[in-house]
Amino acid sequence: MQIADILKMSVGQGFGGFDVTVKTCKKKWQDVNGGWIQQAVLTDKSGDMLVDVYIINYEPLQRGATLHITVGKVQESRIWIDQFVLPSLTEPEYDHNYSEPYIKEIEGKIRHGLVCADKSAGKVPNKEDIRFWTEFILTGK
Repeated sequence: MQIADILKMSVGQGFGGFDVTVKTCKKKWQDVNGGWIQQAVLTDKSGDMLVDVYIINYEPLQRGATLHITVGKVQESRIWIDQFVLPSLTEPEYDHNYSEPYIKEIEGKIRHGLVCADKSAGKVPNKEDIRFWTEFILTGK
C-alpha cells in the first residue's frame, strides 16, 4: 500500500501495514480525553498526505522519521493515524549495552503505550498480544 492508494479511499475505510516518512511536523494539541494529536505531512514514493496522528505521552514526531503505520482510517475531514511503530534500528546501527533495569523500564513503557492504544481504540487489551508486540518493538522480530 502507498499514500496514493489511501488518497483514493472512501470515507470510513481503514488501512495499515506500510512505511512512510515524516516530511513535515505541524502543530500538536491535546484532545478532550487528554491524548495528544499532531498534524504532519507524510510522504512516500507515490506522494504526500496531510494527517492527524495520535501521539502517546506528548512525544512529538520528528521530521525525517520513518513510521510503520499499523492502524489508520479515512475520516470525513481528515486522514487519521491511530497506531504506528517507529521501526527498530538493526543491531550494527544501534549497538549499546543497556543495563537490565533500564531494559525493564523501557519494556514497561512499551506495554503501557500498547495498552493505551488498545483502550483508545475501544479494545480490551490482550496479554498475549501485548507480549508479542512488546518483543517485536524491542527486537524487530
